Amino acid sequence: MFSVEFVDCCIDVLLSIVCLFCLFSWWHAVLNLEDTLAVTQNFCSQTNFHEVWKKTRVGRKHMAKRWLDALRIEYPHLAQIADRLNAEDNFEFIFSDKSEKKKKKEAKKAKKSSMVSWSSWS
Repeated sequence: MFSVEFVDCCIDVLLSIVCLFCLFSWWHAVLNLEDTLAVTQNFCSQTNFHEVWKKTRVGRKHMAKRWLDALRIEYPHLAQIADRLNAEDNFEFIFSDKSEKKKKKEAKKAKKSSMVSWSSWS
């Protein structure tokens, strides 16, 4: 394995039977040079719960809401932490009405189909 470091960037070439562990929230990209097996997992523990919760509730709202519901049953102490973090940041789960989204999508589609292309005038 060799490694070259740039400004906040590390490029590695891994030889066979080598494992690379990426820390939480590290952006990374992979280019497989041969047939490769990848094992990936998003990891959350009580240690990094604060960071994971803050990112998840914004980036994946619907999943975060389901997760919070499950935490209330299985891990109420973590649900309390999530509720506290939400209160500290004034975070609320706000989901748009699906019927409203559907209406906007249909209106956009109707507008697009009603437009006459310039090529039809020639």
